[in-house]
Amino acid sequence: MKRFKRYLAKEIGIDFKACLYFYCILLYYAVFKIIEGYMEANILIMLEMFLSTYIMGYVQVYVLRNFDEGEHFGWYEFIASVGCCLIYSGIGYWGKWFDRQLLPSLIFVGYLFLCYVCVFLAYKMKRIFDTKELNQDLETFKRDKKQIGGR
Repeated sequence: MKRFKRYLAKEIGIDFKACLYFYCILLYYAVFKIIEGYMEANILIMLEMFLSTYIMGYVQVYVLRNFDEGEHFGWYEFIASVGCCLIYSGIGYWGKWFDRQLLPSLIFVGYLFLCYVCVFLAYKMKRIFDTKELNQDLETFKRDKKQIGGR
């Protein structure tokens, strides 16, 4: 049962990660389309985006040690982030997300790297807040136990 819970937690994390990065990519795509003068988006391209984020979620968790949820952002995390950005950009170029225009594709790489840094910082802040909350809960538990007459 413990192994199943760990597996389920990883799957939920991958789902969340896929949605988070899909939103980031979709936002860039929407801005690109608006700048190009279109108010419609290609549903097949959006499907490619979502499938790629879902697959990359598995790669990030099971192959790249879930680097964007790590404790620090060192060289490994930098290289993994750049690698993922280049893969997404390659998929986008191949899938004509940005009509195979070089400048929007290059800007997309930088934008995605910024997204990876922001996601890393968001996860780090969440850990800090969760740790603080758990420590407060522990102190409350100890105080309540003493008031009841425990040790």
